[in-house]
Amino acid sequence: MKLVLFLLVLTIFIGCKNKDVDEFLPITISTTLVASDNLYGNGKENIKRQNLIISSNKEWTELMNKMNSANNVTDSFTETEIDFSNFIILALFDEIKMNGGYTIEIAGVVENRNDLTVNVRHLSPNGGVYAVITQPYCIVKISKTEKKIILR
Repeated sequence: MKLVLFLLVLTIFIGCKNKDVDEFLPITISTTLVASDNLYGNGKENIKRQNLIISSNKEWTELMNKMNSANNVTDSFTETEIDFSNFIILALFDEIKMNGGYTIEIAGVVENRNDLTVNVRHLSPNGGVYAVITQPYCIVKISKTEKKIILR
């Protein structure tokens, strides 16, 4: 009798799942790499360590002009014309390093219920390094979103 009662209660709990709860599973968002390299202008570009979210042509043009102030780095970008009605740019800049071999990259972008979480990875040289002043950067394009973007 206890077993029948237990199974009845268990069935009720399983059958009474709250249908009003909006279940949202995190989704991995794809990115399009625009550029990943180093600035070699010894700080002439005047770009500090920062993570930028760019959503307009004006901001994008200003950034590219700054990046090109010492060398024409945007010549190696996979694209420079961005449709900001459908996409946004995430531009990550590390601090200026006194030698080469450093990189910065996006390890992944995950869409959560209320935000996008962007995991940023800073990598140090593995082995020999070059005696050159560098500033690692990574620029990607993602689909436009109204959600808050958290860069970690």
